[in-house]
Amino acid sequence: MKSLLSRFVTCELTRKENQQVKEHLAQCAECKQELETLKSTYQLLSQVKPVVKMAYPSEDFLPQVRRKIRNQTGLIPEQKILPKLIPALSSVAMVLIGIVVFNNIRVNQEAAKQAIAVSAAMYEETTIAGYLDELDALSQELVVSQMLEEIPGSDLTSLENELITSIDEDDLFSSMDETEQEIFINQILTQYQEAKDKINPDWVQLDPVGLNPTFWGG
Repeated sequence: MKSLLSRFVTCELTRKENQQVKEHLAQCAECKQELETLKSTYQLLSQVKPVVKMAYPSEDFLPQVRRKIRNQTGLIPEQKILPKLIPALSSVAMVLIGIVVFNNIRVNQEAAKQAIAVSAAMYEETTIAGYLDELDALSQELVVSQMLEEIPGSDLTSLENELITSIDEDDLFSSMDETEQEIFINQILTQYQEAKDKINPDWVQLDPVGLNPTFWGG
């Protein structure tokens, strides 16, 4: 019913709806009070003067204002200095851009050279370290093999014999004869000497893997 009250005030209801609102207002004091409030609101709104939309200024309005200000203040409408400075400023900007680009290229080249040098040094150091690790592992295998050969088998338990048998089966030299073992050992000594020379030719005492010259036939 409340939705019909505003239309009742503006006389927009049908005859049937209008009759229903009147019958309801005779019994409902709340809706009757709200109807009085709506009537007062519409009455106030009817007293407000309509807003007159201002016409948009003509196209020559702003130019006329500028001319009037110039005539009254004596200001110069255009500056002739800036157009003359534009070519000079453009040349200076191009020079500055060239300097920045050249410096960046030179810095990048120096950084690239340093990165290449560091990478080469790290690669050489890693390669030599790999050689030394391999020599260390091989020397340990040879020492273990020699120690096992010196252990009398009659004094070992069954578990010890089983462990020794498994080690012998995996040993690098188990499938080589004496000639092949000698050739392999000479190759290891050659690689070891090359690694020593790469690190420091004057470092004669270098022996990082603990090789025994007597054991190697030296």
